Amino acid sequence: MLQRVQTLFLLAALILMILLLSFPLIYLSEQVVIYCHEMRPLLILSVVAILALSATILLYKARMIQIRISIYNTIILFGLQTWIAYYFFFDRIYGSNFAFTAVFPVIAAILTILAIRYIGRDEAMIRSLDRLRK
Repeated sequence: MLQRVQTLFLLAALILMILLLSFPLIYLSEQVVIYCHEMRPLLILSVVAILALSATILLYKARMIQIRISIYNTIILFGLQTWIAYYFFFDRIYGSNFAFTAVFPVIAAILTILAIRYIGRDEAMIRSLDRLRK
């Protein structure tokens, strides 16, 4: 399971999403910070993305299902990043700064897209080997 490159990409994306929930997202001042789990829409999208990444890692034998879940997860991750960008540009509190964790959904989406490419390569290789056996 962990010997495939796509599993490592998906595991890295999963770790990034868990770190998104663990570390501060917005710094209002030295003492006041806002976490991702304090905003309900961000929490819901993050948990759905974490569950989808976990399911994708565990379904390593069903490659087509893995690709479909990864595509849906990429859409969810871009939606999460759009929501964070909305908070950054439109609903921004004066003097607030976003932490580096605000770009974790984009990095996780890029890692998921790379995983989709490698899953597709594996599927193509398996199908070509099936043709040779017949």
